[in-house]
Amino acid sequence: MLAEITYREAEPNDIDNIFSLIRKSFDELVAIDYNEEGINEFYKHINQLSLLERLKGKFYTCIAIYNNKVVGLIQFKNYNHISLFFVEKSFQQKGIGKTLFLKSLNNCIETKPSMNTITVNSSPFAVKIYERLGFKKTKFEQNINGIRFYPMEYNL
Repeated sequence: MLAEITYREAEPNDIDNIFSLIRKSFDELVAIDYNEEGINEFYKHINQLSLLERLKGKFYTCIAIYNNKVVGLIQFKNYNHISLFFVEKSFQQKGIGKTLFLKSLNNCIETKPSMNTITVNSSPFAVKIYERLGFKKTKFEQNINGIRFYPMEYNL
């Protein structure tokens, strides 16, 4: 199966697949750690229109595709902050997230060679995933509008 997964930069015609992956993954894996306010806050920022605007703006999005379906994505804001990172539950622990991160990291370094850190505000669910990628917590858990997260950093 892994040999059949392709990785590429997201395009506008991928938006519906990207939205479906984010919504399904968030609902299954992340939302359980959030209260209603946090869930609604996340939903406010994740819709097809805002995702399309991100592709046109200062965001770099790399996707993993299997059988014409988006099964993973990572999105960087300004090439130095991970704003979204999801892998479909049935595709997790197969190296897809790590591959997405490494491919995107190389692109970000080429685009912005002067940067020396990558940051992320990790959901409680994803902390261990980011730690396995080499990220370290920089602060204790934060909560803004019901969104629980740990600020983390990856040193280049």
